Amino acid sequence: DRGGRFLERGTLGRGGMGEVALAFDRALEREVAIKRLVDPAHRGLVPRFLAEAKITGQLEHPHVVPVHEMGFDRKTGAPYMVMKRVRGQSLAEVLGRIRKGEPTRVSDLDGQDDGGPGSVLMRLLVVFLKVCDAVAFAHSRGILHRDLKPANVMVGEFGEVLVMDWGLAKSLAGPGSSGGGVTLDLHEGRVAAGARAREGDPLQTLDGSVLGTPAYMSPEQARGEVGRLDERSDIYSLGAILYEILTLSPPFVGKTSRDLLEKARRGRPAPPSERAPHRNVPRELDAVVATAMNPRPVRRYPAVAELRADIEAYLMGRTLAAAHYSSVERVAKWVARHKAPSAVAGVSAVLLAFFVVWLVLALASAKENAEIARSNETTACRNQVIAEESVRSEAEARRQADEESRLARTIALAQASQAALRGGRTLVALLLARESGRLEDHPAACQVLHDALNAPWMEMGVLGDMYSPRHAMFSPEGTQLLLWGFGVPILRDETGPTVRVGSKHKAGGILWAALSPDGDRIVTASDDRTARIWDSAGRPLAVLSGHGERVQFVEFSPDGSRVLTASADKTVRLWNGEGGELSSLLHEDWIQSANFAPDGTRVVTSSRDGTARIWDPELPSTVFLRGHRGVVTRAVFSPDSKLVATTSGDGTVRLWDGTGRLLSILRGHEGVVLDAAFSPDGRTLLTGSQDGTARLWRVRLPDLLAEADQRLWRDFTPAEVEEYGDILPREPIDRVARQGR
Repeated sequence: DRGGRFLERGTLGRGGMGEVALAFDRALEREVAIKRLVDPAHRGLVPRFLAEAKITGQLEHPHVVPVHEMGFDRKTGAPYMVMKRVRGQSLAEVLGRIRKGEPTRVSDLDGQDDGGPGSVLMRLLVVFLKVCDAVAFAHSRGILHRDLKPANVMVGEFGEVLVMDWGLAKSLAGPGSSGGGVTLDLHEGRVAAGARAREGDPLQTLDGSVLGTPAYMSPEQARGEVGRLDERSDIYSLGAILYEILTLSPPFVGKTSRDLLEKARRGRPAPPSERAPHRNVPRELDAVVATAMNPRPVRRYPAVAELRADIEAYLMGRTLAAAHYSSVERVAKWVARHKAPSAVAGVSAVLLAFFVVWLVLALASAKENAEIARSNETTACRNQVIAEESVRSEAEARRQADEESRLARTIALAQASQAALRGGRTLVALLLARESGRLEDHPAACQVLHDALNAPWMEMGVLGDMYSPRHAMFSPEGTQLLLWGFGVPILRDETGPTVRVGSKHKAGGILWAALSPDGDRIVTASDDRTARIWDSAGRPLAVLSGHGERVQFVEFSPDGSRVLTASADKTVRLWNGEGGELSSLLHEDWIQSANFAPDGTRVVTSSRDGTARIWDPELPSTVFLRGHRGVVTRAVFSPDSKLVATTSGDGTVRLWDGTGRLLSILRGHEGVVLDAAFSPDGRTLLTGSQDGTARLWRVRLPDLLAEADQRLWRDFTPAEVEEYGDILPREPIDRVARQGR
């Protein structure tokens, strides 16, 4: 909390010199990014950090990340700067997804990469033009970036482009920003001086006064010739970015950092068309890369504007300054650029030629054509009579065939309906009978429809929806039953009518539902990113909106005053009964489940990030339950709220106390363990797994500080557990699960 205005909410990224935190600006009620030094005591880094903040803040351009504020932390004295929160991906991530054939998640960049006007390449070139605009503006202010690369270009979800990380920027008006020694982290794009590298390790530092990322830096920058750096050094790096856009790989690759830096010093990569022949790189863009990445600065584009002009000319179909053309190619370019005039002229010439030829031939054959026309007219009349008779015959034959086929299908569907009814599949029988009656009004169809509608399950009202229910929940009194699956949830009351709930959700299916302890309210979770509260008559009471992805789990608190929601956006949120958000918890991946403790004071969550967490909404602390080697599929409290059982994709069940201490690991399942439940007295734990078994474990815990002793009973099928309940035999067998074994 910086001065009461910015409330930090997590870490967005971390590098060798600094880290970026996500924060909430209370004054303007928006999310921002706060960048600060990791080690503020390092005196050599503070001036560079301040210089980066000032340079970035003074470069007020649509494609440069805005800086809102700069200052010093009142507690630590560390400098920080507040920037716009950028949502999107780096250009490096976008190119990586394209290379793997995955969606880019950027609406302006998803499409067919066929080289046409709307191809991914053309749209990437538009992104490149925006990068050129930002660099050209910086050059106009006398600033060199010196670390241009795809990782430092952010592409938003809707095509917005921002050039990031001006930490190595240099002012051409004064001395360079680098000191005698700087640090290289090839992941962060820094090359250090004054340290020796171990041969063969590309992540160690190198000798020399060098700054930047070797795979994208100019030869003079790779040689540490700081005094020779000017705008053309950034132009070389822009050419390297264009190289990767065309080939989906950097210009230089190497096994070690020395090897990579040596290639950068030579500055002669293979042409893009040779590096990636399968990409069909246009010859003209080959020439642009060759000019921008020429090892000799005097032969490169003298200014970013000229590089930009060539890319824009390519997009517009004009000739490029960097490419050479024959006369035929220039004419073809002109025609492609002026399609309408060229098409009109060509069509006019062809039409004129055809008209002359037609006139000569028409005059020569007019008499012959007239005679042929009279003969054709007679033949046409005769053929028309024959054709009409043939059409009538074919239509009658088709009608009879369709009628016979429809009757055969009607009888076949009726027979299938009878077979399904005999097998106890009432819904299937009803659907088949309905289809049979729709095809033909036949006695067999009427009979099977009557039989299906009068089946015992239909009379009991079990079939209430076209979607088979996948989940069910009784009210505490047992008088109400809530069913849901992929369709609209159904609330059945033994004394009242059946109620359908959830029709107000905008899109998608109902993923989970829950009934309040008093049975008066229902909460539903949906694909439309909301949860909704309804009364028992199906009328909407409140909308719980705020999640960024689908809501896949909901639950009422034991007293019914609060609602818990879990979402694929990695958060769990707590709401009051009127839809107001009370607090939230963030995981590293999807939330699998979220449950209140029976006493209502705490919440336990499980996630695909491999952890479970015990969360007290009234306190800032969170207890982490770590140790599973797979997805934590479920986490539940014991009836006395003192123990937590977790199940996982690693095939184990673990018991923890309320402080997060691991008490025991229960092994025995041979597949993913999906769920767990304590008995009402808390002495027995039931688990179910994908290995097809349900297992009962005895929980003996005289003291929370003592070792838990669990014994594995014999395996029971789900049907046995449901049929025999709490009268199952309790004889322990030889397999015993103990702590740490």
